[in-house]
Amino acid sequence: MAALLAAIAVLFVVYAAYLYLTSAGDPEKVTEASKIILYAIISTIVALSAAGIITLGKAVFGFSAAGGGGSGGSTAPASAPMTETQPAWNCGSGSFFNPC
Repeated sequence: MAALLAAIAVLFVVYAAYLYLTSAGDPEKVTEASKIILYAIISTIVALSAAGIITLGKAVFGFSAAGGGGSGGSTAPASAPMTETQPAWNCGSGSFFNPC
């Protein structure tokens, strides 16, 4: 994911550099190019920070990398195996908010 983000950021910076070089001193185009570079840097920092926060949360709370994320896996910590006393979410009777 970080490689894709870096590639997109580089494309925006190259585009902004092209705008800057072809501006011929037009202050409006120079301002637009500067804003694009600034926004590319800010969005890269925000996205990498978000990924870091998720990684930190997994490390602190002990979630496994394989579970959760909408794949149908368990979001329970890796150190807490499923037992008979935990609810069965596919019991078939009940609503979405009260499955059993």
